Amino acid sequence: MVRIKGPMQSTAASGTIADAAVFSSWKGRDYARRHITPTNPRSPMQVSTRAMMSFLVTRFSDLSIPEKATWQALAAKDLIPTYNAYLAANLERWRQFLAPSQAYPAAENGVLGDIDYWQATGGPAHVDLAADWYGIENNWGIIIFRSTSTGFTPSRSNAIAVVPHLLTSGTFYSDTGLPPATYYYKLRNFTTTGKLSTPSGQASATVT
Repeated sequence: MVRIKGPMQSTAASGTIADAAVFSSWKGRDYARRHITPTNPRSPMQVSTRAMMSFLVTRFSDLSIPEKATWQALAAKDLIPTYNAYLAANLERWRQFLAPSQAYPAAENGVLGDIDYWQATGGPAHVDLAADWYGIENNWGIIIFRSTSTGFTPSRSNAIAVVPHLLTSGTFYSDTGLPPATYYYKLRNFTTTGKLSTPSGQASATVT
């Protein structure tokens, strides 16, 4: 990576040129680097990481002021904003196959809302997942795992989505863009403090 003072005859630049060079800035410093296309941008682990990242980004607003304050010391240690500390620590937890937490450090406690009944319903290029829960309790999110093999073991490599737990009944996720096949699903939900449930029973559906 090369630091740039006046890229492309200007005092600042950003974006990609001819799919060859990327110009941007970081902490007030302009830089340029070679544009790299991932060899497999949709690998299972990339899908899993993006799923958790998407959840964390959109649910930062769930944190109360006292919960956000718990991230300040970690942020100060690494000289980064509180939001970045929250993302980095929770993504590290996910790399260890642990659930994220709204406060730091993760207490991994609280009452998990139990699932009563759930099902997968297939259609053209999609599967809808719906469930009835005894109650949300302290649940924050639901991790969705998918496989084309029955009896699979949930892992980071087959996690396809992380969604907020907002409803006690009804459709909570639509898995779209699927080629025709039979798909098998399992769930694990987690509390606001990072306590992770055991895997649910399996549901399956056929996509046409």
